[in-house]
Amino acid sequence: MQARKEGECSDEQISANIAKLIDEGKAREVAIAIAFEGCPQQRTEYKHALRRVTIVDDVKGIIRGYAFIWGSPEHRDSYQTYFDKEAPPEAGLDFLPKMLMYEHGFDGGIKKDIIGRVTRIWFDEIGAPFEAALDKTHAAFTRFISEIRSGKLSTSSATAEHLAEFDSDGRFVNWPILEITLTAKPSEELMPDVQLMRSQLSHGATAKSQGEMTANERKQGNTREGHNIMNPQEIIAALVALGEGATIEQIIDVLISGGLTKEDFDAVISQVEMPDKGRQDENGETVPAAEGEGDTPATAEVVSLVDQLVPALTVVLEEKQAVEAVAQLEEVRSKHSKLVKDSAKMALQIAAHRSQQGREQAMPNLPNQPRHSGGNDSRITVGNDMKYAGLNSRQMGYGYQLLKASGQPISDDYLRNMAGKTIDLVAKGESAFRNDKSYYAVRSAIRGATRADELVYTTNTGFGAEWIPDMWETQAWDVARQELVFDTMTRDMMVLQVDGRPGSTATVPLVDSDPTFFKANENKSVGADLEAKPLVDPSHLGTAKVEITPVKGMARVIVTEEMIEDSIIPVLSQLDQQFTAAFAEQMESLLINGDTDTTASTNINLIDGTPAGGTSAPAYLITDGILKYALVTGGAAGLTTKEAGGVLTTKDFIKGRSLLARNLISDPSKLVFFSDNDVFLKMLDVTDVKDLSVFRNPTIESGVLFNLWGSPYLQSGQMALANSAGKISAMAGNNTLGRIGCFYPRYWAMVWKRQIKFATMPDIDTDTTKVVASFRVAFRNRSASAASVIYNLTVAL
Repeated sequence: MQARKEGECSDEQISANIAKLIDEGKAREVAIAIAFEGCPQQRTEYKHALRRVTIVDDVKGIIRGYAFIWGSPEHRDSYQTYFDKEAPPEAGLDFLPKMLMYEHGFDGGIKKDIIGRVTRIWFDEIGAPFEAALDKTHAAFTRFISEIRSGKLSTSSATAEHLAEFDSDGRFVNWPILEITLTAKPSEELMPDVQLMRSQLSHGATAKSQGEMTANERKQGNTREGHNIMNPQEIIAALVALGEGATIEQIIDVLISGGLTKEDFDAVISQVEMPDKGRQDENGETVPAAEGEGDTPATAEVVSLVDQLVPALTVVLEEKQAVEAVAQLEEVRSKHSKLVKDSAKMALQIAAHRSQQGREQAMPNLPNQPRHSGGNDSRITVGNDMKYAGLNSRQMGYGYQLLKASGQPISDDYLRNMAGKTIDLVAKGESAFRNDKSYYAVRSAIRGATRADELVYTTNTGFGAEWIPDMWETQAWDVARQELVFDTMTRDMMVLQVDGRPGSTATVPLVDSDPTFFKANENKSVGADLEAKPLVDPSHLGTAKVEITPVKGMARVIVTEEMIEDSIIPVLSQLDQQFTAAFAEQMESLLINGDTDTTASTNINLIDGTPAGGTSAPAYLITDGILKYALVTGGAAGLTTKEAGGVLTTKDFIKGRSLLARNLISDPSKLVFFSDNDVFLKMLDVTDVKDLSVFRNPTIESGVLFNLWGSPYLQSGQMALANSAGKISAMAGNNTLGRIGCFYPRYWAMVWKRQIKFATMPDIDTDTTKVVASFRVAFRNRSASAASVIYNLTVAL
């Protein structure tokens, strides 16, 4: 074996020394330089070291991205939610490590494998950045690295459904992160790409870290202010490669070539003590530098300088890149905001144009958007033909006559569209015209141009029709809803909120009989016990109670994820609105119509049938309401709480009032009359209320009727016509007669065990979202004769 020369080291020795120095905390490039310092024979091989020493430079799989980024009410993700920088959610960032997944486990190949672990998460100006280590033993490790390098992957975070919490505006309130996933389709459109923090340096290929370059710089070919840039590792590697002959000027040239500006360089120099080129003696004379100093410093001094440059460069560059990243994100958000404003402005212009032209589906040209004329400009524009899509040939003919009579110019587009539509009309034959003469006259006027579909126009299939969109509004046209009277009906009722208390039944104590008074004489004698005798017999203080059991009502809707993703209307928020409106109407209906009886031909809402059971049980089975008491319960107790009427008059209201308990009828202001809409309309035509000579606020003038006989009168959209017994038949033709209800609100109670509650849960197996609304409520009268009804009323106008 040939003996090694002094200062010569083996590759194995150099590699071992580099590994040891890295373990001691030295930067990789510094470790390489120090290792070669003890081997001067190999110092000229600095520039080859990074390729040779692969033992410490393989792909580490360390990545950085964002778990989420800050949003606002003006910028939301695809689920219409956002993270608020001023009020961050509880995200559980301190509980590490966290799972790193791929496409939330839905990728067909990777499936639900855990592909790495998240080791660090924190907050910054952009959002919540994280660092993670990919599992190098995973079969798809190379695929992950490739997709990250090509910029295909962003990130998304996930938590358990029962832990997620949002406020009414869609702001994240509670979002304990259980998983971060690599995904090609993030719900946040501004989510930065995942970056590889450490990569193989072979062949000069080094990946950029998250903090080293903004997304905009990556798209512009890795340049900053027009210069090629290097990351800190590349800059240090270039410094080490200078070798023994490195001068301070050469080091500065490397830094400048690496893309550092003057400001960057000043910041680095402020943290580094540069070696002097020479010293002055006591007389001010320059003393030549010793060997190895000055313009050709010793290698150890270069290493010392590099060792100081590493942290300085890292701090300066990463701080600068962080600022640039924030500025870039703000620029993107500003453009996004401007796009939203421009879209709104365009919508207003379209609406104004439609109103002015008085036709449907008119669209102006988009502002500042020229027609496509080839080349690289591939912007989509709206052509002039679109303006006349809402006009038929007859309308365009009238327009032609008006324009010609007023002397205004008629455009070629107008004439072409008018001709095309006329030809299309002729092609339909005589049936498209009022008579045969009109058809032949038009066909003769257009002469030879009677062959159909020769023009490219808006309704020509295959030659125009496919480019004409259907115009959809982004707001659903709501149904008309009658104003509810529930609040007025329940204003004086006893309302008990018992949610949060144990037990399913609420017990309400009642004030019952009072003590009895007797006539008493003057006391003139004493008893055997020498005490004065009682003058009257003792009496009792009566007590009673009412038990009320709230019952659950529920509505459930299942929506596919495609419906949520593709609908022009935000499905989940629309569901929330309609659930709320339907719940309010349901409460009024239960108070009036509720009947829990499931016996055949007994329930007042289905007197000739049997209510459905199981999962299709109708809501009126939840509780008994006012009409149930007046039509059924009161009579069963031997009371008269109902009476058949006939032709509707104002006296029917007096009759209803008279059927209540005597102690309830003295103050009419404490009673409430209510009826269906048909009875209300009929009442407007009753002479007693429409004639000015009889009624001071005649309905023939006002069209409204608020009070009768001193009591409020309400019309409810939840009360329907009934049969001659005052009950609802399954045969609509039997329900032609009206009803008037009268009740004493203070003798009725409404008990809540659960107010309206909404719950939303995604189902990954069916790719749907379940939305459920539920409540628990009951109504109950205090005692007898608390309500009455007059039925069998003729309401035909």
